[in-house]
Amino acid sequence: MKEQDYAGIKWISAMGSILSFFAVAACLLFSFVQLELYSPFSADESFPPEIYVSAVSSRQTESGLFGNITIESQEQVSLAMAVLFINGERCGDFSQGSLTVRVYPEDVLTVDASAYRRELSFFIVEASPSIRAELLLNPLCCNGDTQEFGKIQFK
Repeated sequence: MKEQDYAGIKWISAMGSILSFFAVAACLLFSFVQLELYSPFSADESFPPEIYVSAVSSRQTESGLFGNITIESQEQVSLAMAVLFINGERCGDFSQGSLTVRVYPEDVLTVDASAYRRELSFFIVEASPSIRAELLLNPLCCNGDTQEFGKIQFK
């Protein structure tokens, strides 16, 4: 009878050791995941970062044909008081250094930089392929005044 009790104690002792081993392993795994040393759930850095398209200022128009134009200030300097007008309607400012707008045929782009009493340049850095960008003034230089890029024409 003593040997049966001794076998039971050995079994309980072995189970305690196994459970302790698994508890320590679980704690180590949890700490590795928290420290992100090894995590199957962490973001894979081999994927390229997602780039979201900037918001486009748009106006309501009857024409179905439109394009997008991105205009930057010189060296992408923040110019919160420089404003882009399309057909006399305020469409945004250059507080972020660049501005993307939706344009329609016959729209007239105007930059009002009269708040700044120095020479500023604005560049069309990207235009939809259907827009005839060569007809627009690029770069546009303002010297404390309002200047026009020109009228939007499509191919």
